[in-house]
Amino acid sequence: MAESLEPSLVDFFSDHSLFSIERVEVFTHRVSTRTEFLFVRMIAVEGEIGWGEASFNDLNGQVIVALRILADAIQGSSIDKARNYLVDLPAWKYGRAYQIALSALEQAMADIQSQRLGLPFGALFGSPQRTRIPCYANINRGTTDRSPEGWAKRAQKATLKGFPAIKIAPFDGVVGGAECLKSVSFKEGVDIIAAVRGSVNSKIDLMLDCHWKFDLNSAISLLDKVAEYKLAWLEAPIYEDYLAIGELCKIRRKANESGMKLAGGEYLDGVRATSPFIQSDAYDVINPDIRLCGVNGSLCIAIEADSNSIRYAPHNHLGPIMTAVNLHLMSVAPNAMTLEIQFEEVDIEPKLVPPTLYTPISGYLDVPNGPGLGVDVNFEALVSIPLC
Repeated sequence: MAESLEPSLVDFFSDHSLFSIERVEVFTHRVSTRTEFLFVRMIAVEGEIGWGEASFNDLNGQVIVALRILADAIQGSSIDKARNYLVDLPAWKYGRAYQIALSALEQAMADIQSQRLGLPFGALFGSPQRTRIPCYANINRGTTDRSPEGWAKRAQKATLKGFPAIKIAPFDGVVGGAECLKSVSFKEGVDIIAAVRGSVNSKIDLMLDCHWKFDLNSAISLLDKVAEYKLAWLEAPIYEDYLAIGELCKIRRKANESGMKLAGGEYLDGVRATSPFIQSDAYDVINPDIRLCGVNGSLCIAIEADSNSIRYAPHNHLGPIMTAVNLHLMSVAPNAMTLEIQFEEVDIEPKLVPPTLYTPISGYLDVPNGPGLGVDVNFEALVSIPLC
């Protein structure tokens, strides 16, 4: 499988699929006090419309500035010229906002490209291997009652909606370091894990996201304290940079001894940053973020991870375009595991996209039918952001 997948933004272009960019538009949609979606709409001279997502909440203002600069440079250009311009930009030099903006434009171009070829989005990058993708509910942001009972009720609601797995992040009040295990916040976090585990069927997988709150020693101790709850994976226990790889390998070995997987890597910036973690077997599950890695880069990471028997489960905690893109990528990616869905932060589904995009059936989400992303966005629900 991996050998047949060689994703490239150059290889799939044909005369029939070429187009010129008439204009790029940017829209927002406020979901909650914490979350605001940021979307790109690209309109081809030939009439097709492509969508991309650039949501990054507190960074959205900087991303809009980057989009303003990039849109001005590519509007009126052919896809070849626009693609070459964007590929040549050193995103690492200009910062994270540029990476996010470039990814959104890449998504939109590929959406139009696949429409013109009459193909599903994912088929640009490889032969579809699956039409349904396993999923899990991230219940963190929508849980306003942060008591153990509140978390448990939310977990029960998600399972009743058809999700076969739940992810929680109960340690956000923990301050890292050797003394953190003695804190009230840590004890409350363990109580939450116990409450959620006890509130759902034992067949429901439970994932624990630590949001980098621990160091090596406290992460090892944490694994001992939560072993009885039969967690499916432990995610992001310590800060993830190149110097942390050795410690992550130790945490992974300890987690595996307890029957858990170690997941992480959501803020690693692209293929070059992620590769050392994969080659060192730092994780059982890699969580690349399409905003930082791009469409093509995410698939390259999935392929490399597969060669090291590491599962691919993209970081996907925001909006519907990001979800649609990741569903398509997982339909062609090797070793695809499960897709994260932000569960009912608010009731956004009927406002923006058809509710079926977020509604699992027997634990799976259907990959949208093509051509393109196959998602109809409710344009009237969006707020336009001027780019000039």
